[in-house]
Amino acid sequence: MRQGPPGGQTVPTWPIIQLAAGIVAMNGTSQSNSALRIVLSSEPVDVARTLPSRNGMNRLTTACLALCLVCSLTDPALAADVRIGDVSLRLPQFPGHCEMDPVAAADARLFASLHASLVKTGNRLLVLSADCSELRDWRTGKRLVLVHLAQYQTVIALQNGDLPDPPQVLVDRYCNSMLAATEQSMPGTGPRAEDRVEAASRIVRVNEMKYLGVAAAEPLVCYAATLHKFAVENAGEFTQVTLIAATVVKNKVVICYLFAPYAGRDTIAKLLATQRANVRQLQRANRG
Repeated sequence: MRQGPPGGQTVPTWPIIQLAAGIVAMNGTSQSNSALRIVLSSEPVDVARTLPSRNGMNRLTTACLALCLVCSLTDPALAADVRIGDVSLRLPQFPGHCEMDPVAAADARLFASLHASLVKTGNRLLVLSADCSELRDWRTGKRLVLVHLAQYQTVIALQNGDLPDPPQVLVDRYCNSMLAATEQSMPGTGPRAEDRVEAASRIVRVNEMKYLGVAAAEPLVCYAATLHKFAVENAGEFTQVTLIAATVVKNKVVICYLFAPYAGRDTIAKLLATQRANVRQLQRANRG
């Protein structure tokens, strides 16, 4: 049985949704509606000599369609262009990720569910992506759960006009809110997210989320982490870490979520390194 995405929790100050940790398939038999790509040869072609027969054309068309579907899932876009208010931003894609398509049959209901959940928290989904191989299996019904995901979000109330406070004040406030939430969720577990994730993994219950605090802080960027455990019918239980990068780019709030399965205390360090590299790309792509 397929299930929809689990319910979200909110983070203080900026109403940022923590969407489960795993996104589960809506339609196991759906196929991608990815747009076809036309490949042009650099060599001259004699059309009259190379025109195939009707059967040959059918075989060629089938092969091309299959190739296009594979290309659409294995050649990740470098960046997505979005607008927040009157500002255009380029949002880099994570290595090995492919952007999910709200028009694709297998993805459409997931997008609808995410949008509905985010509106309740005051956030807007900008980009949703998943590991390319997982996404391929998801779209063909071979996979029930997407466990390597990424999302970009922004805060609807802050999309237009000037921010209510200087960017660094907002980022610091977010960090402080995450620390306060962590002290309630995991009191007395020390300052390091790596220590907290080990402790949390031993006590977290199904459908429970644990705040892991601030993994790192840089000028205009706060990196925070959570741990969530959930179960999917016919697929078992999953424990997943989310590494969140909250920042301000061109005077617009951008929150990036990176989801991955928990695989020991090193999970935090690995996700943090990936997020930091992504934030550097985000900053470079939006200079000027």
